[in-house]
Amino acid sequence: MLVKIEIVDITNPRKHEVKETHYVETDSAKRAMDMFDDSEKTDVRYHIMTPAEERKYYAAKLGSVTSKAKAKSSAANGQKGGRPRKQADR
Repeated sequence: MLVKIEIVDITNPRKHEVKETHYVETDSAKRAMDMFDDSEKTDVRYHIMTPAEERKYYAAKLGSVTSKAKAKSSAANGQKGGRPRKQADR
């Protein structure tokens, strides 16, 4: 399961700011929280991500992957005027 861990600063009682966000692939949310719970001035929150949220997270990670082939293809497409527009059927 994929667990989203947020480290929250609790020194200001009016405004609890999220200091860090981590995504951990684990079999236990408690074990993931224990990895980050090390300070009295922070609170650790977790959220077990649903399958849809996991797919969205991994798709974003894969979409941000760049390669030489992808860069070359993108540059060639830019020379041609960019991405072709969809033709509206009339």
